[in-house]
Amino acid sequence: MGTTDLQCVISLIRCGSALLVLAWLASAASISSTLSLAHRYPGPWVELTQSVRHVLNLRNVTACNQAMARPSVRHSDDYLLYCSSDARHWTRWRVLPAVQKVRGPAELVEGIPPPHSARARHSE
Repeated sequence: MGTTDLQCVISLIRCGSALLVLAWLASAASISSTLSLAHRYPGPWVELTQSVRHVLNLRNVTACNQAMARPSVRHSDDYLLYCSSDARHWTRWRVLPAVQKVRGPAELVEGIPPPHSARARHSE
């Protein structure tokens, strides 16, 4: 094997190692963002602010007849909402009033029970 061949092999190993590290970092970031929702919105449940209500109305979200919010610990203008029309079936929403953005509906976050469950535990 010549010097040029050896340099090519070394370059391939370096590129492969760099790609593996990048793939691992992307995977870890994805897992971290999924697992951290309960930490990002630790609670307690609070009533919706007027700015959150305004964005829901602006975006024609009608699924939130009954809703409670959890503010983010990272961003003061970021809210996790659980919404229901019958207090039994809940959906998850995310509202960013400053940019008038709504995401949802989505499934509930594991580790964050619906508001009625939290109230039931406190009343026992």
